[in-house]
Amino acid sequence: MSWVKPTTTSVQMGGILLGALVAGWTSDRFGRKKSLYSFSLEHLIFNLVAAFSVNWEMFAVCRFFIGIGLGGIMVVTFPYMVEFVPTKWRAMLGLMPFTALNMGIYTAAAILLDNWSHLHIACAAFSSPFFIGWFFVPESIRWLTVTGRVDEAEAVVQQLARVNKRSLPEKTRSTLQRIADQEKESRESGKKHTYLHLVRDWSVAKLTIILCLDWCALSVVYYGINFGVSALQGNLFLNMFIMAIVDVPFIFPAFFLMNKIGRRWTSGLFLCACLAGAVGCLIVQITVTEENRGEYINALSMTAKFGVSLAWSNILTWGNELYPTVTRGLGFGAVNTVARVGGMIAPFVIDLDSKVLESYIAITALTTIILSSLLILPETKDKSLADSQHAAVLQRSSGKDHSDDVIGLGLHQMSGEDNRTFSGENIFTVNNYLPSLNGKSESFTTGLKETDNIS
Repeated sequence: MSWVKPTTTSVQMGGILLGALVAGWTSDRFGRKKSLYSFSLEHLIFNLVAAFSVNWEMFAVCRFFIGIGLGGIMVVTFPYMVEFVPTKWRAMLGLMPFTALNMGIYTAAAILLDNWSHLHIACAAFSSPFFIGWFFVPESIRWLTVTGRVDEAEAVVQQLARVNKRSLPEKTRSTLQRIADQEKESRESGKKHTYLHLVRDWSVAKLTIILCLDWCALSVVYYGINFGVSALQGNLFLNMFIMAIVDVPFIFPAFFLMNKIGRRWTSGLFLCACLAGAVGCLIVQITVTEENRGEYINALSMTAKFGVSLAWSNILTWGNELYPTVTRGLGFGAVNTVARVGGMIAPFVIDLDSKVLESYIAITALTTIILSSLLILPETKDKSLADSQHAAVLQRSSGKDHSDDVIGLGLHQMSGEDNRTFSGENIFTVNNYLPSLNGKSESFTTGLKETDNIS
């Protein structure tokens, strides 16, 4: 029965893959809020059911559905958050140490309970307080707007202004309605947003292909290094703990760099750290005797781990910024699905127990490929989030901020990030390009004028 444990793990990974694929569609079709809480409820229910499993088959089925919940939660959560956060703070979302915190709590619960059934009940219990948010956390303004639910979007803007004690930006209704009308026009012309929409246009297809390859390679490297923790010298649990938190001290430097030098250079910097760790391990493995290499391998492995972890966190934010609101859930669902495939094949590509040299060579090669691909992706530092596909294509092709982000600057104002006041049509937006009814691009509002009051 030694095959039961890896089989159950693979079944759960399959569930995560399916959950990621489904969540990308549901979040764009039914909304971020409904999707997130639905997957969370499903995750809670099957954790409770799994606790009372009577055989391994039942347990494996439960783990599959737990995986679906996890996959859905991972895909929906980040786009949901990023659509509320002002430009400056988007970088922090991908860097917040959720994984380290989760692993710390989970490890502590496992040590205290020492029972798999009780551990599943604990997972359900820890999930329960989250559902309080259903009663006060609003739906994404961006999603409500592009789906034509302008009344609800305006109500959310009013809620944010009230909570933050800020005045409601002028002409909120008209600017939200403008985006809704433009998206309605595109949908009536037959442009339905599905996964196929991510590959129909070459500029979007190129972006999707690069991000999918990057996420798959990042997943192989990240999970390959984490799965190899048992090969490190010293206490296993201590090594697991250090590996879980090794990137935490670098969160604020990474946040500073993302806003200072941009997504591309920050990702490249941390990938170089990963590359240096992998190459260092390879050299030590070849040149240092077995009894003397342990500490070097430990230090260099931790370097590789924090490098790939922070690079992936940065690319997580970067990828979400590259897709517009209308396909952000689909795009994030696609790359997450491919990442699950990478996680499933990681133990076969990187095996630090029995194929040490081959594994370090694989990490080096994959990291080099990711580094090369960064040169192709457009920089998104200080760029507004695009809501329509039209604005996203313009922004990627020109490198300039052609976003129809009439919402983003309003969020800046209400959060106190931006104290600019606007007159006439200069509301919410820095640069708003929308297609007119005759199919030509019409520029509406373009930035601040010299007469704008900046307090």
